[in-house]
Amino acid sequence: MLLKSRFLHFPTAFSPNFRSVSAPVIRITKFRSQMGSSSGSSSKLIFRQLFEKESSTYTYLLADASHPDKPALLVDPVDKTVDRDLSLVKELGLKLLYAINTHVHADHVTGTGLIKSKAPGVKSIISKASNAKADLFVEPGDKIRFGDLFLEVRSTPGHTLGCVTYVTGDGHNQPQPRIAFTGDALMIRGCGRTDFQGGSSEQLYKSVHSQIFSLPKETLVYPAHDYKGFSVSTVGEEMLYNPRLTKDEETFKNIMANLNLSYPKMIDVAVPANMDTTHSLEKRITKTVLHWYFTERKENMPLTLLHSPKHHHHQPIPALYTPTCNSLSNFLAVKQKNAATKLRMTPVPPTYHRWRSFPAAPATQHHRAISASISPLDLTEDNIKQVLDDARVEATQLFDSSVGITGKAELADLDGPYVKIRLGGKFWHKRSTVLARLGNYLKQRIPEILEVDIEDEKQLDDSPENF
Repeated sequence: MLLKSRFLHFPTAFSPNFRSVSAPVIRITKFRSQMGSSSGSSSKLIFRQLFEKESSTYTYLLADASHPDKPALLVDPVDKTVDRDLSLVKELGLKLLYAINTHVHADHVTGTGLIKSKAPGVKSIISKASNAKADLFVEPGDKIRFGDLFLEVRSTPGHTLGCVTYVTGDGHNQPQPRIAFTGDALMIRGCGRTDFQGGSSEQLYKSVHSQIFSLPKETLVYPAHDYKGFSVSTVGEEMLYNPRLTKDEETFKNIMANLNLSYPKMIDVAVPANMDTTHSLEKRITKTVLHWYFTERKENMPLTLLHSPKHHHHQPIPALYTPTCNSLSNFLAVKQKNAATKLRMTPVPPTYHRWRSFPAAPATQHHRAISASISPLDLTEDNIKQVLDDARVEATQLFDSSVGITGKAELADLDGPYVKIRLGGKFWHKRSTVLARLGNYLKQRIPEILEVDIEDEKQLDDSPENF
């Protein structure tokens, strides 16, 4: 059993070395906050309620204004409003640490993966019970710390199996009144449906009454959605006026069984997409198809069939994203043609450039491009290792041991056309520059590579202790 006092606590001055998503959450002891309190919402808490009108979804931005770094988190971001959210974070001078979800949404695509691609270092969080993929998992009793503030995790299943409610701290040094981000479990004068995604009206009723209605009556209630023009309620109001949850359990179950709601229009896209909160939807679809193309396709299969749903080995690709897959087919067709004629690979289409973690380093007199007379290599682990060895000769300024450079670059992981490398030792250049140049070099020698990334963000830290 995990401790109720466990915290997700990471220093804000650097990017932490997180475990794989299958690992348990870190256990850390209680902290003692130095933040003052006040009646009403604390002036130490930066709070913004944001709205996405198409799915009527609320996103919440919270930050600790008293901390030097102004650490922040986003609750239930939406993919369509990521640019707005990140712009606000920048304008307020905040350091975004986490993008968290209350559950696996069925009515919109989460923005966590897209946020991670645009703001390196941000980690996604979702409940372990959701069975979704994330950087960090939380369980009941966990506390997510940002600066001297924290959110307590309360399990509130019923709308889905993995629903949680995030509640601000209950200490005298935390914002008052408390705030509950209830997701779809409790809405203003309503609640989430219970007829799919493992929903249970019995479970939802018990969750709300035991985990939310047990909070102080003045606790503010901020849901994930509203369709009637409301923005906030309180626990006390909902205990008095919620037309469903003020009833006894049997009456509530009968109400929920007779809602006769239509099938959510986004569910076939949103639920599969939201099961992975670590990458954007477009990248996940393309990465899955590329993995299938390189590992499972039949020989000589026409590339024109690549974007057809019946050839996808996980799930049909939504028609909404067919243009992306058409671009993918065109790109692979060019690759196949170039490989057949032993020509150098043409530039990767713009769709892929925006996924790279680092900008391409321009060719200079210190950065020799590989000779066009050398034939492209196939994408294999052995060839990648060979090219990395060649880079020590081709890019001598990066690996010149005569001036004290001890830096090494090794293959860490190969997943279809996506490569991760490991950097160690001492470099005179910034490690981000080393990664960018090695990435360009690998792509020139092995045209099938689409993306080169670092194994661990800590390996990009140029501090002496990492030499």
